[in-house]
Amino acid sequence: MLVPPSILTLTNLVQTYNGSNLAPTVVTIPPGLNVSLEYEVTNCMGLYFSNAVEACQYIVVATINDPLYSGVVSNFFYINPAPITILLTNLTKTYNGKYQYPSIITIPSGFFIALSFNGTEDSPMNAGSYTVVATIDDEDQYNYYDYSGSVTNVLVINPAAASVTLSNLSQVFDGTPKAVSATTVPSGLAVNLTYNGSTNAPTNTGSYTVIGTVNDPNYQGSVTNMLVIVASAPGPIIVSGSTTLADGTFQLSFTNTPGATFTVLGSMDPTAPLTNWTVVGSVVEVSPGQFQFIDSQATNLPQRFYVIRSP
Repeated sequence: MLVPPSILTLTNLVQTYNGSNLAPTVVTIPPGLNVSLEYEVTNCMGLYFSNAVEACQYIVVATINDPLYSGVVSNFFYINPAPITILLTNLTKTYNGKYQYPSIITIPSGFFIALSFNGTEDSPMNAGSYTVVATIDDEDQYNYYDYSGSVTNVLVINPAAASVTLSNLSQVFDGTPKAVSATTVPSGLAVNLTYNGSTNAPTNTGSYTVIGTVNDPNYQGSVTNMLVIVASAPGPIIVSGSTTLADGTFQLSFTNTPGATFTVLGSMDPTAPLTNWTVVGSVVEVSPGQFQFIDSQATNLPQRFYVIRSP
């Protein structure tokens, strides 16, 4: 007796892993015929299984089991990995000298996640921004290949706070630059110093706003204070010369401590109380320790006496 042929069709050939047996949809003509299914994993070389559960590529063979009809058909049957959700949290850190990582949550839970930072597997420690790629990577889990998932985010490690203390803020003029000292907590950090906005330490007497700023990629901090350079106490005035210039003005030169300041008083009467003497002018330091005073009013006076005082 001849067995009439039938039409056998397989559809729904791409599905997603859910932990249960999965099968394509089978349509027969005439409808309702009994059909058996066998699955061969494509790299199993002829080993057939009665069920398809794991995410994989299969060759499915459908055979009609009916005394009146015959038919066999095969096709590829795909079970794709189920997607998992990966959440990266705790993405803002502060430098602490140790390797730092985001927190990881997976849905469903329990998966090991591999991380890369700026394209490498090196864990970050220093302050900066790092592109984090998190990918499921759990070969020890028996059904690792049944799931897939990855996510990208940014991990930011901020510099840690550092304190700066400035010292040596009161110095005495001696004609050389006067730099302040800076110490940090933690110790040993580099500090950039400016004096009234300049990076050069000042030399002359006066007050200077000093700003110390930590120069380290892993720390941040700054401080502002005042540097005061004072003139040294004047020593004995040693007159080095006096002369009447061609225009009749009187010039007096003397030596003293560099940076000292002087005022000159004048009087026609040397016996007059000092409160009656007139301030004639100030003294110019023409070079370190060399001072000069010019009395422009001396041209009309037969004589004049002077007192040099500091300041």
